[in-house]
Amino acid sequence: MIFNIANNTNIAVVALILIIFAIVLCGSLIYVFYLFSKLKEVFENIALKRNGKVVGSIPRLFFTSNENKVSVYTTKPSRYSSTYTNIDISFFPPSDKNFIIYNEKALSKIGKALGMQDIELGNQEFDSKFMIKGDDERFVKSLLPGYIQMLFFQIHRFNPYIYLEKDKLKIRIPKLIIKEEDYDLLLDTFLKFINHFHEYRKMTVG
Repeated sequence: MIFNIANNTNIAVVALILIIFAIVLCGSLIYVFYLFSKLKEVFENIALKRNGKVVGSIPRLFFTSNENKVSVYTTKPSRYSSTYTNIDISFFPPSDKNFIIYNEKALSKIGKALGMQDIELGNQEFDSKFMIKGDDERFVKSLLPGYIQMLFFQIHRFNPYIYLEKDKLKIRIPKLIIKEEDYDLLLDTFLKFINHFHEYRKMTVG
């Protein structure tokens, strides 16, 4: 009889654990569904303002600005990592220069692996907030004049990783952004930056 009571108790405990797990799982799925529904709504609002489009149940935003093709989407690199917000700006013709801007010293090994050097702009406030690595110091400094630095100060709180590689500017932000005004700030900042990049190339080619 004692054995039966113990056995029944174990079954009840297991059943309770399974019920709790099911509730947590359902709650998580509902929350994820809510987040992506909200994100889709935000992307659709941005698409209306920028003459773009939104595709997919996990939404991706596409639009064109001054011949630059822009895509905004989310990724989750691994099961245990946070969700990333990604902005890609594709342009033509490709660049033969590369650089990385970020505000985490942990990434310094990446720049070394790509043959890049540390670059400082001479602005103590900017140099203390952002790490810059590139293969052409003059080129990088020309892309980051005072007004561009001021724009980057505004987005420092997002902890962005910014890469210029060949025909694409890639921005990786280690969190899921939901607010429309945050997307507007980020997009406006990087579109102004890429427009400055094009103007600089025209001057150097001309």
